[in-house]
Amino acid sequence: MPRLSKKQQAELDETNAQYWQALGKFIEDFAGAEYAMSEVLRKYAGVSQHVGKAIFSGTKSDAAIKLIERIWAVHDPGETVKAELRSAFAQFRAINNVRNIAIHYGSHKRPEKGRFVSTLRNALTPDRVNEARVSSAILGQMSDDLFKISVHCWRRAFRLKPNRQDSGILRRAWRYKPPPNQNQSTKKSNRKDHD
Repeated sequence: MPRLSKKQQAELDETNAQYWQALGKFIEDFAGAEYAMSEVLRKYAGVSQHVGKAIFSGTKSDAAIKLIERIWAVHDPGETVKAELRSAFAQFRAINNVRNIAIHYGSHKRPEKGRFVSTLRNALTPDRVNEARVSSAILGQMSDDLFKISVHCWRRAFRLKPNRQDSGILRRAWRYKPPPNQNQSTKKSNRKDHD
């Protein structure tokens, strides 16, 4: 790697500091969204907070979503509620995919790609590589969406009427836009294009 000038090093240090600060906020916001989803699960399961902690403690988010959807099969909350939460859950899953790679594999920087996260180092085969671009701006979009997901969950868990601020949050579009075929490697998506 070529030696950086003092100015280039200072810019790199600032970019890294912004990224790591955004990553810390993202992790905190992710934990908040997970907690809000656990409250939706507990409420829809019809158990007290104390019993919910005993039963659902340690339940991963994907499992919580599946359990909520199973509960809907026997206790239908209505199409409006299901559509709202399904949208929130879909966005959460897209964000969770990037979070898992970032937390377990870290980020990398390449001039042609910028900063990205990847499973390349540990993927069994090239077709199992999963990558996504990340930056402080992208993490900020995800954090905004995690807050929106939390508002959706709290609203439905406690049957709250949205106030003016929440209404604006609930109406806005998702800010993070996952790349097409985010859960698939570049080679896998290219292969599909040629089949």
